[in-house]
Amino acid sequence: MRAAVKICGLKTKEDTALCLRLGADYVGFVTEYPEPVPWNLERTEAAALVAEAERLAPGRACVVTGGGPEAVVALARLLRPAFIQLHHRESAADTGAIAAALRRDGIRLIRAVFPDMDAAAVRAYAATGAAALLLDPRAPENAVAGGAASADFFRRVAALTSLPLILAGGITAANARRLLQATGAAFIDVMSGAESAPGVKDAEKIRAVLRAAHENDGQHIFS
Repeated sequence: MRAAVKICGLKTKEDTALCLRLGADYVGFVTEYPEPVPWNLERTEAAALVAEAERLAPGRACVVTGGGPEAVVALARLLRPAFIQLHHRESAADTGAIAAALRRDGIRLIRAVFPDMDAAAVRAYAATGAAALLLDPRAPENAVAGGAASADFFRRVAALTSLPLILAGGITAANARRLLQATGAAFIDVMSGAESAPGVKDAEKIRAVLRAAHENDGQHIFS
């Protein structure tokens, strides 16, 4: 089965174009994230990159952020990506409010969930109107170090919701195929596994991880 791939943490137009040219299904831009991470962009920087991504491949740009409903919705309406990935400790109620507001603008929401969340929390986030859940093994307060994609975590969340699930966390060309076989995931998110340094994408690593995920042809998860 072909898995869709989002290459995240892009910081330049050159890397954005490179990822899309090589066949990335989606591209991600970390923007005004409320933790100090090396991929973070200011909104003015992100605006140019999102516009470039949407010009090259309409419907494939994702902005990764966090915060209260008013701030997130304002940022989304300014940048106009296809997706907002909500990736911090926003409540289910705030997530639902953001998803509803963005739906009116044709922007879909991806909600990150974390291993420390219990079943009730996962179900609550799944019921917010999110288009998909992203499974991140790292807590949002420690978004740089530690944590690896887990088949057990994937299976636990899959038992709680029928929403599309995005597997994330330390995915590289070396482990992508094994993780996909172990989980049956239809979508992976790759950041450091496609880099030579934080925020600097590596063409050979991108090619390799795309080969591992695109072994068989198929539809995009959000087609």
